[in-house]
Amino acid sequence: MQRVMSRVRGKQRGAVLTMTLVFFVVFLVIATAWLSFAVRQSHEVTDQEQEEQAFQIGEAGIERTLFFLNSGVYTQDDLAGLSAPVVGVVQDKSGKTMGSYELTFDVAGSGPLTVTALAHDIELEKRCQRVVADIESMTGVLTGPEYYVRSWDHDLDVTCGPAGVTTSLPTIRFSSFLAFGVDEGDPPAVNQAAFTIMLSHVYPLRVRVNFATTGFLFFPATPGVDYISKNETVTFDPGETVKVVMVDIVADNVWERWLGVLPYDYFRGLISSPENGTLSWPTSRTAYIIDDD
Repeated sequence: MQRVMSRVRGKQRGAVLTMTLVFFVVFLVIATAWLSFAVRQSHEVTDQEQEEQAFQIGEAGIERTLFFLNSGVYTQDDLAGLSAPVVGVVQDKSGKTMGSYELTFDVAGSGPLTVTALAHDIELEKRCQRVVADIESMTGVLTGPEYYVRSWDHDLDVTCGPAGVTTSLPTIRFSSFLAFGVDEGDPPAVNQAAFTIMLSHVYPLRVRVNFATTGFLFFPATPGVDYISKNETVTFDPGETVKVVMVDIVADNVWERWLGVLPYDYFRGLISSPENGTLSWPTSRTAYIIDDD
């Protein structure tokens, strides 16, 4: 009897172990399937988000074109005549770069301005989106004051290369931080102080920066008496990297010395408010006027 009961218990334990193993295998299969589904869904969501983001970047390029036209920064002839694509960077609200785009333009006769925006999401190494739009004025004439998008189309999965659009904004600075001197001269001659402003590299858009003169903390020159003050916008056309701003020095025959000894009057040139570029050191430079009387 004991042997029979022992065999029964052994069979029961074996059945329990078998059922446990079956349940474990079933659980493992279900968990693996669920994990695989979750990963696929995650990839699909990520791909969709990146496609939407790439589309938004291309759309930003089209909006930039409308801004060019409606603000008068460029005419349709200016854009169509550019030899290099217009490039731009798109950032989110936190300032993080989402991606970049390059714009090319074409005008067929008197028809609309066709804009092609190749958008590159920084998360997509080899995939871009090409957004194409036809832009016309409200009056149907390209020289009209108000432009709008007449038609719109886009392609997915356009190959753009591993780097995408990499053209970065140029930096703007003075050519040197060292002070320089200019002779005051005698009337009617007018000497000039030359302030050289430089870009780090060629850029396919116009780059602008404000230049202004200001006094110096010690031994300051007097605007209107020692030099003619200047406050102007300096514009670099596409392809230009150097601009020189000339400041007129006021000549006289008056003997001038600080403390009866120092024959120098100082003033500075400053750059600020860049457009299509960023400021880089040095953003100021000192000039001193030498009294040669």
